[in-house]
Amino acid sequence: MFIVVVDVELTPEELAAVTIQRATRGLLARRERVRRQKEKQDYEDLMDRLEKEAFVALVRREQEEAEWKRKKEEDERKGKKEEQLLRTRLLEAAFDGEAEEVLAILKEVSDRDTKRGLGLDEAGKRQRLLNQLFMINITDANGNTAVSEAAGGGQPEVITLLVERGADINTRGAFGRTPIYRAAFGGHLGAVQTLLQLGADPRTHADDGSTPEQVASEEAVVATLQNWDLSATDSMLSKMKAEEQRRAEEEEKQNELQKAFVELNKRITEHDTCVRKGMEEQAKVTLLVVTFIHTGCVSDVRWPLLVDTYGQAATFLRYRDTNYLDALHPGDMQPEKLRLALLGAIRFGKPLVINMMEVDLFESVQNQLDQVNPGLSEQLMNKELLQEERYLSLVRSTDGPQYARTEFMLDRIEKFSLVLVTKQRHPPDALLTAFYPIHVMLPEPKI
Repeated sequence: MFIVVVDVELTPEELAAVTIQRATRGLLARRERVRRQKEKQDYEDLMDRLEKEAFVALVRREQEEAEWKRKKEEDERKGKKEEQLLRTRLLEAAFDGEAEEVLAILKEVSDRDTKRGLGLDEAGKRQRLLNQLFMINITDANGNTAVSEAAGGGQPEVITLLVERGADINTRGAFGRTPIYRAAFGGHLGAVQTLLQLGADPRTHADDGSTPEQVASEEAVVATLQNWDLSATDSMLSKMKAEEQRRAEEEEKQNELQKAFVELNKRITEHDTCVRKGMEEQAKVTLLVVTFIHTGCVSDVRWPLLVDTYGQAATFLRYRDTNYLDALHPGDMQPEKLRLALLGAIRFGKPLVINMMEVDLFESVQNQLDQVNPGLSEQLMNKELLQEERYLSLVRSTDGPQYARTEFMLDRIEKFSLVLVTKQRHPPDALLTAFYPIHVMLPEPKI
């Protein structure tokens, strides 16, 4: 194979064209090089800026978390300090006979429970009572209770007040001394008589073996103790023991009921799971309703009322991205649980679904909402809660940085909706007026 090279001489025009092409290509190459260098530099600058912004955001988040933890620890320390101050005040007031101060302290305990979101339902009342009993029976460093301090100070009125509210009248304090021992030792006849009438046992011994009668500093006190009918004490002690046993049995019943309730909810969940496996056709209709709710397609200004007589839509909603509450479940209707569910739904732009099943619990739901914040139910119904950042009234200092003011986005807040679900075929007129009713209809069976 031969290659023949022919030397062709270019004309001046062709040489000029080649020169222009070379210059043009060189110019384009240099421009492309500059463009790519600039693109690379812009990319590096962008990455550098994003890295700095990410670092700043990370530092800010860590600072917010640290601040939240610091504030939480500070609140805990403040709470412990306030608790200790309340204890000291109660013990001093009991010793000094300041009955009004004792009542004021117990009211502060109740107000603190309300501030913490403790409800007024059966479970809430029970916990409030336990908190009152805990405060009444607190002890100082020596193990002396408020009743013991009142006895040591000779204060019959305060002794009666505390015992009537559940204080242990025969508790042992420093050196194994009971309230009646201290009252007798101090020569407080009125306190001794009150304690005996309320069930104090004069036969108790201190750690050194001495009895109230042996250490009594007044003849009148000695005579009162010697002449006291011990059968009356035994009768009162039997009643106290029976009351303690009744409380223990009631506590056991409550625990059994709680276990049964947990088991019931477990069975309901299992049933819902089984039903869910065979509800594809029903899900199509339910999905349409759920999408209707999620996208805010309800043109009415009222919140939707889902009339779900078959219960399929409610089951479907439970497993959707919603904050779902069962109005028949006492735990779900606790003010604190209700507050967090509502606040989270607003913060993340989700529906708050409250299922009332076959029962008209709307008034009860309103009452629970008003326990979170007075007037909250009305603000939620007329949607004023979503305006002018009124929803921030739901935020508590213990909620953390994720509920800071800057975390609430308008586009998410606008997606929030309240959905009430009922299985009643004919809901009350009040519900139909307050809400926009949506009836869930199952598809006709295919022939």
